[in-house]
Amino acid sequence: MASHCSKQSLHFTLTPTRPSDRERVRDFVNSTHVKASALCDASRTQQISDLPNDFPELHSDEAWAALPEPHGWVFEDPGSGAILGAVGIKPGDDIASTVHVSYLFVAPQARGMGLGRALLRAALRGAADDHRAQSCTLLSLKGVYAPALALYASEGFQETREETTRFYTLVFMELDLAQWAAF
Repeated sequence: MASHCSKQSLHFTLTPTRPSDRERVRDFVNSTHVKASALCDASRTQQISDLPNDFPELHSDEAWAALPEPHGWVFEDPGSGAILGAVGIKPGDDIASTVHVSYLFVAPQARGMGLGRALLRAALRGAADDHRAQSCTLLSLKGVYAPALALYASEGFQETREETTRFYTLVFMELDLAQWAAF
């Protein structure tokens, strides 16, 4: 089922990802992630070489096909078909009760229009309704993705821990889906 979002007379279509979307979503996520994280001290070469590890389901047909449906949503410009935002979920460590937001990116030109919130909510609805998950986890980068962290907190995610790596400070967050759905 597609839903629509419009702001300032711009129109976008939110649809579940299809098997044929993997390469387009991968290219969009890789490009958006590398541009955003280039603000960190990490070398661009290291960032690019880490992408298959960061988003394995986008770099393997087998991993993509193994994910339970629905596992992703995209906002597309209906005129050009360009992806303006994408979100993906996958089973967490405890497959029976947890899902993990594996990526959520919005194109720079589409930020500030509510697409990120709509994508996150689609993923959370999918996690709660279709996957019957009880909780949702995610990982983000402190500093680089400050607006995303604010979005996650506004939807009820709680920080569970931070971990400093060579290049980033990672922020781990979790959401109780039953509490989220009650609002």
